[in-house]
Amino acid sequence: MRLKKISYSEHVGEAQEWKLVNLELGRVNLIVGKNAAGKTRALNVISGIGRVLTNPSVAIRDGSYSLELEGNDSYISYETEIKNGCIQF
Repeated sequence: MRLKKISYSEHVGEAQEWKLVNLELGRVNLIVGKNAAGKTRALNVISGIGRVLTNPSVAIRDGSYSLELEGNDSYISYETEIKNGCIQF
């Protein structure tokens, strides 16, 4: 399985709101942008969800996640919201 697309949001409606909207990934990716544009934050979100999917006992940061995963002849869509360390839906 590989991550094909990811969206993430946190602190929606608040001053510190941050969103990653429909980031599409290929087999090899290059992320470029200005300083403080969110490159490292995007990589941290991807890394964090990867750790959780491979080891469910790992804590994950609060936020809303939407993922599309692609495997051999299969696709999986995954959406969840985590608040105070608990899955909301």
